[in-house]
Amino acid sequence: MAKRSIGFRGATLVDAHGRIAAYADRLAIGSCTIGLSSVTFAPFALSKLLGGRMPEVTVLEAGRPRLRLTGLNLSLPSGERRLPDGSWACDAAIGTFQRVTVVRNRRTPRG
Repeated sequence: MAKRSIGFRGATLVDAHGRIAAYADRLAIGSCTIGLSSVTFAPFALSKLLGGRMPEVTVLEAGRPRLRLTGLNLSLPSGERRLPDGSWACDAAIGTFQRVTVVRNRRTPRG
């Protein structure tokens, strides 16, 4: 039986402290794999994501938390390039993670 996949456009990845780690034009998640296209990484985040040293990452879409990934480890098959502001960009990134948790949006009462 095929596993479901989830996709997002304009996804932002933030670390456990709420700092933006990466922005991806498109993000796709399979059973324990992730693919990102047109990705920009914050200067502090690239080495941590490549080494699997960022224990938890939250995926935001339109500013709202959607998923929490634990044990994310990325690789950049097409390489990366440094941008003038110190951040890094790449055409594609792929990787694995250990666990995904769907973040449920809580409705706030209107009044």
